[in-house]
Amino acid sequence: MSQKFPNDLEKLFTLKGTKRKYFSRDLNDIRDPGQIKGTNIYFEMNDNSDTLGRRCKKVLKLYGLDTATFKIITY
Repeated sequence: MSQKFPNDLEKLFTLKGTKRKYFSRDLNDIRDPGQIKGTNIYFEMNDNSDTLGRRCKKVLKLYGLDTATFKIITY
């Protein structure tokens, strides 16, 4: 998304859980942060693969992409 929609990354901040954020520019907001390459945005990695896969689908939908055209494999 950061390459395809570089000027529209603020949408990511609308995705959040009831108790924590999934995306943030502040490292203190994320328990186990990963960084989106080429940005100053961090994402939560402290979840199981199924949860992360569902979150990926939410991101795709957020940007208007058809989730059926992507294959997300979890282990």
